[in-house]
Amino acid sequence: CKNRNHWALTYDDGPTQYTDSILDLLKKYNIKATFFLVGNMYIPSSSPEWTRLVQRMYNEGHVVGSHTYNHQDLTQLSSQQIIEEMQQLENAVYNAIGKRPAFMRPPYGSGNGNQTVMSTLQSFGITAACTWAVDPMD
Repeated sequence: CKNRNHWALTYDDGPTQYTDSILDLLKKYNIKATFFLVGNMYIPSSSPEWTRLVQRMYNEGHVVGSHTYNHQDLTQLSSQQIIEEMQQLENAVYNAIGKRPAFMRPPYGSGNGNQTVMSTLQSFGITAACTWAVDPMD
């Protein structure tokens, strides 16, 4: 965040069975968040439920970002595998809301500083990968 005393609320690994409840609370308190989505973890992107939840996030003004399709450690993948992970998730998001994710967070926070990961993400159009400062371990 650019301003002192401001923070960003982010969620990784969804959507899940709790996403509707999270969205209800965010709406109640007029809070916007960024959701870093996966395509094949709790709810597969091929399901109508995944599409409905992603559309709801987007329509309620939240930011939808990429967390890759299968949530694999990018430092363990080849450049081609990283591109496939990114492309699969981007296609799923595009099919749901007609836009591609503007932001990306690497699974496990890994990859920042890894030359293969960063150069592959840059070739894919990602100039910065979002990580976190606090992990509540919940």
